[in-house]
Amino acid sequence: MNNANFDYSFQYRNLGHQDTDKSRRRKMADWFSRLKQHNVFPPSKDAAVLEIGCGMGRLLAMLKDEGYSDLTARK
Repeated sequence: MNNANFDYSFQYRNLGHQDTDKSRRRKMADWFSRLKQHNVFPPSKDAAVLEIGCGMGRLLAMLKDEGYSDLTARK
């Protein structure tokens, strides 16, 4: 299924999901602090990271913001 052009507005409006800039920043800060606390980041910023998942790519965006450069996503 190619959902690149899927309109998620119904889910966000009716199922309790918030996807505003403010909520994204808050969630990213929370995820980052939890991951940092458990020391799960790759030790090297040059490490290859493969994310296999079904999200909106926020984990990879967070890693990119932290300086990781070799990032790949697969659905």
